[in-house]
Amino acid sequence: MWLTNAILAMFCAGAMTLVFKKLTIYGIPHAWILMLLFLFGAIFYLTHALSMKNAFNLTLPSLAWIFCAAILSYLVNLFIFRSIAEAPNPGYTTAVVGCSSLVVLLGAILLFGAPLSAGKVFGMIFCLAGVVLLSL
Repeated sequence: MWLTNAILAMFCAGAMTLVFKKLTIYGIPHAWILMLLFLFGAIFYLTHALSMKNAFNLTLPSLAWIFCAAILSYLVNLFIFRSIAEAPNPGYTTAVVGCSSLVVLLGAILLFGAPLSAGKVFGMIFCLAGVVLLSL
């Protein structure tokens, strides 16, 4: 099921990137687009969370991690939006941001002891080579 969700996320992220590019062409400031995006998103998230019947234990450390993720989410979207607006093709931004998988892979190895294989090393090399080829 994770692969289906990942593929659906891929299509949604691609469509969202194209919508962002269109909005920047209209001249709408990125700060307003992001603020409205997260306002509407908060409504969707709240509805989703309230429809779930799962209990959870929110501790101070978990709240701190959520706050950290919120800061990173803000920064990621800010920088992505600026890049999409400035790039001649929003696919360039998507390709570079897609290399975040390298950050995740290396972080998982260092922080969680995930295994590193030759296939993963070649995957990282191909990921970087793809970005280089797109920039030519």
